Amino acid sequence: MFAMPDGVPALIVLVAFIAVGRFAAEVYAQGPAQRVSIVAMVVAAPFWLWATYNTVFDSLDLGVFSLALAGLAGAYGYELLPVGYTQNGFRAAATVGFGAVCVNYILGLTAVVEWGLITYFAVAEAFWLGMLYSAFASTSGDPDILASAYTSLV
Repeated sequence: MFAMPDGVPALIVLVAFIAVGRFAAEVYAQGPAQRVSIVAMVVAAPFWLWATYNTVFDSLDLGVFSLALAGLAGAYGYELLPVGYTQNGFRAAATVGFGAVCVNYILGLTAVVEWGLITYFAVAEAFWLGMLYSAFASTSGDPDILASAYTSLV
């Protein structure tokens, strides 16, 4: 009925879940790192499910691994994991988790030629790079960073 180019449905889902994540962060976060963590978990979840579907019914989608790491980084930052939370620990978890997603989208950008997929991968790459920056900014302790640059991203 309404055929959309490859990548456009994913872009729509990405924008929708960023909005849902930001709303959830407003309601449930108790600090800047928790805001980042909530957004990461909310955005990573549907894309991890999508990657799992692709892996089961088509071929290996590296998002199965990278998005799981991003979700785990969010869970660590929200203090859902049974390990002691530290700011440096969150920075390390975000670097691994969000960084893995960034690498995955860069690989995707090198493998596609369709404008819809290129747009989706580029927007998703920018989002996860922003999340990585936000993870560091949210744990900086600098009130100027927390008040301006961090809040503009998440």
